[in-house]
Amino acid sequence: IKDKDGVLVGVYSIQLPPEFERSIEELQPECDLQAIAEAFEGAVNVAGLGRPADADLEKPLGCFKGHSAKSLSSLIDDTLRTGYPAGNTANSVADPYYDIKSHAVDATCAIAKTVEHLYKTKGYSIQLIQKPNEEVYTEFKRYMKNELDFQGASGRVKFSGNNRPNALSVKQVLQGKEVDVGLVHPNGTISWIGNGTTNAFWAEEPED
Repeated sequence: IKDKDGVLVGVYSIQLPPEFERSIEELQPECDLQAIAEAFEGAVNVAGLGRPADADLEKPLGCFKGHSAKSLSSLIDDTLRTGYPAGNTANSVADPYYDIKSHAVDATCAIAKTVEHLYKTKGYSIQLIQKPNEEVYTEFKRYMKNELDFQGASGRVKFSGNNRPNALSVKQVLQGKEVDVGLVHPNGTISWIGNGTTNAFWAEEPED
């Protein structure tokens, strides 16, 4: 890190040296994996669903010919695990964040569809799209915010201003596994799965 005069004042690192990598059990013996798992039992998480509703899982995706949301999700999982091309461990991902994988491919599709609109419908050249002037950039934003609408790998992709309304998944850790227990719809209503969440595992927070 340098100051305003360009003088080196420090080093910023996003990775600790190996000697700093220690299991928490070495620092807090009572905090072993079993204790952590027991404390985490019953935890509730609410996050973006990351996939279409069950009725839309098998519908074809416009951006990815030959794939539905279900088949594309499986392909992404396989590629993250085995690398690309298959067997290339240099770009395989050991512990991916699965909840956002479909949003990433839908973001790519959203840009592709907007570029298609600018090129085919509005008649802008590829060169101008690559280096847009104010007119092209304004149209890019207008179309994406107001007209873009497609069935994506993560569900319907349709913006409302700067937001994208979509369902939220309610999950709870039961017997060590994260289980779907409910769905919060864009209109605010909640559909519970089975009996919904359970408070059987909840307890008062221990004192510091």
